[in-house]
Amino acid sequence: MKNQTLEFLSIKIVLICFLTLVCSFYAGESGSVEREPIWLDKKNYDIRKAGDFCPTKQEALYNHHFVLIDATTPLDKDRIGLIQRLILNKNYIERELIPYDRLTIMILSDEKSPKLNVTSFSKCRFRTGDPGSVYEIDHANWFYESKTQLNDIHQEFLSQLGEVIDELRNKPGSRKTLLMEQIFEISRLADNGFNSNYQYQRLTIISDLVQNSERLNMYSGHCKLHSGGKCKSLNSMIKNDKKLKNYLPAIIPQFEGKVDVEILYLHNNSDPNLDKGVIQLWEDYFLLAGIDKIKLMYEGDHSILISKNQ
Repeated sequence: MKNQTLEFLSIKIVLICFLTLVCSFYAGESGSVEREPIWLDKKNYDIRKAGDFCPTKQEALYNHHFVLIDATTPLDKDRIGLIQRLILNKNYIERELIPYDRLTIMILSDEKSPKLNVTSFSKCRFRTGDPGSVYEIDHANWFYESKTQLNDIHQEFLSQLGEVIDELRNKPGSRKTLLMEQIFEISRLADNGFNSNYQYQRLTIISDLVQNSERLNMYSGHCKLHSGGKCKSLNSMIKNDKKLKNYLPAIIPQFEGKVDVEILYLHNNSDPNLDKGVIQLWEDYFLLAGIDKIKLMYEGDHSILISKNQ
């Protein structure tokens, strides 16, 4: 009888331990912002250095943040610092981006035409392994992975992001700025991955917003910013300029799905008092694309940030 009791207790203890393990295994799933944790395995992720760190099999594509950085005017250390601290800071990466969200960065220069330009960085925010993360899917599951393994991949993500910032420091500037054309290509080229397959899309544009092409030169012909002039309205340009009458409507972006647009306007060079009509021109441009609300951020004097939600 005594042996039977001990045997029963042993079975009970094993069963409790087993159920505890199973419960801990699924604990992350219930509190993971409705995202199923995908454990670390080469079959589950492309974690090569050249890979995108995204799950290879994913039931849903969640959020895609596409950042276009205009480097046709050289970016000094203050502006690069502002981009780092405001748009690409570590807190944003680890708190606003959720595991499996994709972050894409494209740099605009005249080294390649907009139709041939490719992204400098496009990867999914990987799980950090941090037990203190607000996202439970960040937490390591000891049965499949270690905190160190996850953190190593996350640090590689941050390291490659840092390389993009270094790339900005080495851009000498350009003779032309085909900003409208680049935004149009982002909207239509499938290999950018910016499409309605994602549940949420955000486009951030960091630029002085000065289009400078043979058709539309905001420095001289259409805005005369170099001589203190003011931009004509976009509708006026389309109506009265034969070069733009058919061309401008043809390069209005056609985004798939809903897209939130925000602009960090580096205005100090050409529009320090924000009175040159540049903002209105771009608001009209995006309105033609079906986007009637833009979040505008200004660098301000001495890179002091002023934000405006519209």
